[in-house]
Amino acid sequence: NYTLLLRAIRQALDAHAVNTNRTYLLTTCIGAARARMVDVEWQAISPLVDAINLMSYDFFGAWDQVNNHNAALTAPAVGDTTFNMQAAVEYLIQHYGVSSQKLNAGVAFYGRSQTTTATPTLYGPSTGQGDQSTFAADLGTPLYYNILANINRFSTHWDAAAQVPYLIGNNGLNTFLSYDDERSIGLKAAYIVDKNLQGAIIWELTGDYIETTPGSGQISGTPLADTLNQVFCNYSPVLSQQQLPSTAVAIQAYPNPTTGQTQLQLDAPCDKVELLLYNALGQKIQHRIFRGVKDLTVNLEGAAGLYFVTLRIDDQREETLTLFKHAP
Repeated sequence: NYTLLLRAIRQALDAHAVNTNRTYLLTTCIGAARARMVDVEWQAISPLVDAINLMSYDFFGAWDQVNNHNAALTAPAVGDTTFNMQAAVEYLIQHYGVSSQKLNAGVAFYGRSQTTTATPTLYGPSTGQGDQSTFAADLGTPLYYNILANINRFSTHWDAAAQVPYLIGNNGLNTFLSYDDERSIGLKAAYIVDKNLQGAIIWELTGDYIETTPGSGQISGTPLADTLNQVFCNYSPVLSQQQLPSTAVAIQAYPNPTTGQTQLQLDAPCDKVELLLYNALGQKIQHRIFRGVKDLTVNLEGAAGLYFVTLRIDDQREETLTLFKHAP
């Protein structure tokens, strides 16, 4: 019936287009869980729609008994390993044959809170309820601007496995909050470019409206949307195509995000490390060679935004990392 409904709408829109000399788009939103995907006749609906909008968020939340991520980019270390953007996108493309150029990945301009009976931890136990006190305005599911308004009540953390941030309540605030910030949105945008998707959908846009003062109605910035725009307009997937084989080189970057300087730590000293640093426009802005080092420092001297650092190690292996610079 879903296929028949879309076909009837498509036929009606096409007929109306002839009379009005206009083009009408038909799009659909699809759940990102595999249990929802199986309900769709993908090969039948794909020719009927102009865009398939994948709702790659709401993977975990207050309904769960374990703290986990609302919208992970890659698989979390605990929980369903298919509950993330990468797994959902690649399953649609590889298993169901959905064209990447018809697919829009969903990004969240909001977060999901979970309460605990003790100091919360990532993947720790949850009460199965959201924090409707701290985030009363959003019934425990705060928009990004309300997260920023309360962020001083939390400590900020980054999950390198899932590639998203999370917050832990301070001073007896037993709340875990999963959300997206500029860094994670930038990484998702780069993934969308790398996979040659049509683009992104946002839920929901006003969550990124940062007011000059709360309630003023005057918008001082839209940092998440700006990050999407910057990556889509400037990022080149060529930067992530490695010319040398990649091995399991353990490289840590700290701090990342940074206001200007990041320390790179390798798992062991290397005879030769060649460093190439690119900005978001794909322009090479640094090319340096280090010898006999384990730790090295990268100075991001340009504008705030995404940077890409490639390390060629002993002329035998290569790794590329994404760095993010905040405005000072």
